[in-house]
Amino acid sequence: MAASITLAGESLIAQKQAAGLPLKVSRFILANVPGLNVSEPVNRAGLKPPAAQIVYSEKVTQDGFVNPNQVVYSLMMSSAVGDFDFNWMGLETSEGVLLIAAYIPRQQKRKEIPPLQSGNNLTRNIVLEYDGAKS
Repeated sequence: MAASITLAGESLIAQKQAAGLPLKVSRFILANVPGLNVSEPVNRAGLKPPAAQIVYSEKVTQDGFVNPNQVVYSLMMSSAVGDFDFNWMGLETSEGVLLIAAYIPRQQKRKEIPPLQSGNNLTRNIVLEYDGAKS
């Protein structure tokens, strides 16, 4: 798995810190990107995948700090969510800036459809790390 702060996200962090403003992470974005090589480094200049490849987008379910330089953002999906596969995960700020992108092995999210299909619950986390992240 490869994950990285995007160039746009890095710039936004710097702007927010210089102005003494908090960084507000608002959404997770999940996409199924055809031909994505998850062993390659994340394209830090990259953008969000095209709308046709985005399979799910939802507000951050929970956030918290690991230590003063690391904060974690979580997305919890119940068995009422699905069906889709994804291999790309991103965090978006309240300004609509792609902050972090991650390339991951294909994951399956299935909805519970009794008695035809067993659903699954998934929790995905992304840790943002930089000096002073908690503040």
